[in-house]
Amino acid sequence: MSNAKNTEIGRYFGIQGSTVSEALKRVETRIKREGKFRKEIEVLKKQFVIE
Repeated sequence: MSNAKNTEIGRYFGIQGSTVSEALKRVETRIKREGKFRKEIEVLKKQFVIE
């Protein structure tokens, strides 16, 4: 959502870009499988989206 590269995000959190990529894959999988988790993510996205 931020258009930042995984390496940039990783640097911010003190982790490697590949770790960011793996975390993103896990979140995407949970969104597809778990309706409650998907709804929670949608609420968070609405709160943090800057247009």
